[in-house]
Amino acid sequence: MAPLVSVVITAFNQARYLEQAVQSALAQTYSAIECLIVDDGSTDTTRPVAERLVQENSSPKSSPKASLTYHYQPNGGVAAARNLGVRLAAGEWIQFLDADDWIAPDKIQRQLHQAASYAATVGAADIVLYSDYQRVYQRADERVDERVDEEKMEQERVEPDSISIPAAAQICTVGQLDAQTLMARLLICPDRLASSPFPLLQQAMLLKRTLLVQTPFDQTLKACEDRMLALTLLVQEVPFVYVPMVAAFYRKHAANMTDNRSLMRDSYALYFKQVGDRYPQLRSLYQPSLQYLLDATLEECDRLHFEAFSQLAEFPVGLWGGKLRLPHPLALKLLYGLRQIIPSFLLYKRYRGPRSKRWLAVLSQFWLQLRRWLPLVQLPWRSPLPHDPTTPPR
Repeated sequence: MAPLVSVVITAFNQARYLEQAVQSALAQTYSAIECLIVDDGSTDTTRPVAERLVQENSSPKSSPKASLTYHYQPNGGVAAARNLGVRLAAGEWIQFLDADDWIAPDKIQRQLHQAASYAATVGAADIVLYSDYQRVYQRADERVDERVDEEKMEQERVEPDSISIPAAAQICTVGQLDAQTLMARLLICPDRLASSPFPLLQQAMLLKRTLLVQTPFDQTLKACEDRMLALTLLVQEVPFVYVPMVAAFYRKHAANMTDNRSLMRDSYALYFKQVGDRYPQLRSLYQPSLQYLLDATLEECDRLHFEAFSQLAEFPVGLWGGKLRLPHPLALKLLYGLRQIIPSFLLYKRYRGPRSKRWLAVLSQFWLQLRRWLPLVQLPWRSPLPHDPTTPPR
């Protein structure tokens, strides 16, 4: 008998995209599916859209392939919404999907086929499946940004006509990675610091429900909850099995939570602290990210986050691209104090406008003239007392 897969669609104020996410779940080539919409306290039209979709799917005329249900909870964050979905799910496998994203029609079928092959060969029951994905850039006018990666599309054999958007965007090929590489990559925050795409996008994964019951998402994290879950499973030596396919489509738009800088910095600080407390052996892996975040918060005079990241740093700390080495927490505090009184344009080129550039040019010329003039006024200095060369000077 084919195992049941529960598709948990978490929604928060993404009513305009919800139908596409739901339809991608209901259109799977794999038939043993239930679909649950978990509304995390949305204040837009998510509820009426979801209720309409449930009604249409349950209509005798629609011949539903899968059940579709709607569930509401007061706003508690994506981790709480996913945990509720797991508690409500009846499936052996869980597919998470954000309401503004969608999955390939053959995703679940191909990943379960790989799971069966792996189980027959290795015998492991509780595994995590992960695949490649594609970023779709949504512009402010709701049109899709027509940036096409022709070479990647050819490599992945992705046909634009098979995707319900005008053009494909950036394909993120993850590839097979070992556990140590995955853990190291999960501790690079933000992702733009890495030379590779984020490897474990929830939408592109398929997880055993038993794993999620034993290790639920950490609800204290408003973001990075997916990183913490994956990292915990990797430390527990749960097998992560790669399935080569573009399995999910991740929509980038102005309302993405990852574009909320303050929320993300709060989450990075808490995430790194939890990792350091639980797995001290991994602390060195997030130090480069901490140094970047210290640089960024110092530049912006973001005192709250600068202090939070300072408490997690291992010394000596290198700032300004490693040009400045600080050996002690006190040096960090002193540096931040100086930063508050030094104008930004003196330290960072990006803040220099035409007026400040002219001012700096004048100051530079004055300094050059001063350096030429100083040697002319220097007088030889002699000690008023005779000095015995055998006695060290005081």
